[in-house]
Amino acid sequence: MLFDGKAFGEEMVGVVRGFVEQALAPLIAENAALAARLATVETRDVAAELRPEIEAVARAVAALPPPPAAPDLTGFVTRAYLVEVRDAILTEMESVDLSGFATKADLAGLVSIDELRAALPDDPDLSGFATRDDLAEVRSAIPALPEAPDLTGFATKADLEASRQPAPDLSGFLEKGEGEEIRGLLVRQTAEIRAEIHDAIAAVELKEGPQGKLPIARAWDDDVTYAGEVRTHAGALWQASRDTGKAPGGADWLCLVPKAEDGAPAPRFRIRGTWDERASNYTELDIVAVNGASFVARCDNPGPCPGDGWQLWAKQGKPGQPGEKVVRTDPGPRPVSFVVDEDQVALTLALDDGTRLTADLYPLLAQVAK
Repeated sequence: MLFDGKAFGEEMVGVVRGFVEQALAPLIAENAALAARLATVETRDVAAELRPEIEAVARAVAALPPPPAAPDLTGFVTRAYLVEVRDAILTEMESVDLSGFATKADLAGLVSIDELRAALPDDPDLSGFATRDDLAEVRSAIPALPEAPDLTGFATKADLEASRQPAPDLSGFLEKGEGEEIRGLLVRQTAEIRAEIHDAIAAVELKEGPQGKLPIARAWDDDVTYAGEVRTHAGALWQASRDTGKAPGGADWLCLVPKAEDGAPAPRFRIRGTWDERASNYTELDIVAVNGASFVARCDNPGPCPGDGWQLWAKQGKPGQPGEKVVRTDPGPRPVSFVVDEDQVALTLALDDGTRLTADLYPLLAQVAK
């Protein structure tokens, strides 16, 4: 018995078509129901239905008590004032001349006589110190020293003392401890005010309003349009700012999306056939064939091809390696029967050598049903 491929194909198509139609029937019915429901929703005036709820929310908001007034901070010191006082103190301190006064490091280096005596050894090593003979020799050499230099015109110690600036009067300025006290007071008062504001905000009960949605846009049909509805007209998207019977574009409408302007035409490739050296009207993006390859013009008047004015587009490839020689073999087993199992949703093909091949169609039909 020979296998009839055409009959097998027609039977296969019929079986698959039956399963597909049976699987798609519920989806088609559900789609029709959804389309009818959508048509019903589009005919509803959503703005008119929600208007009472919106007005109720507006009345509830208007009835809310006013927020508490800000606390009176008159008489308190601000951060800017403290910064200004600090800068003034630093400016005055920079002008004070403290040269000649002992620093903390100088005072740390002083010790008492008792401490010095305790630190000296009982039998000190005085090697290297000057002896009486050394002092006598130095005294005898003093008369040979030059006379004292003339220091006329140099400032004396008395002159320096007279030119010293008096210490600035810092009475009335805040001391460091007083500034820290004021800062702590301000921090505490700020925390108290912040807590009062937080408690006042927490006491206000906020109610969740209806979810805002933009109405579904429809084409303008020369009919009355109510405030808030969205219409398409003349390539643009409009929303009515009030109930109106006028066409979109006037004072009763707000343009949400304007009409887009047409752009410039994009450049296009032109096939010009085989390149002709006598032609002089080649322009950018012209494609020509020459020497088994194709080139595209980079610019107008690209010159000889190939050349700098042309870009290689495609070229003829090299011959490939010869393929393997085909060896004829014995024919395989032939199909003898084809059985459709509707209960298992499977196809079984029987071959003349006793082999049976079964294909499960359920996964395929499940994907088609989706």
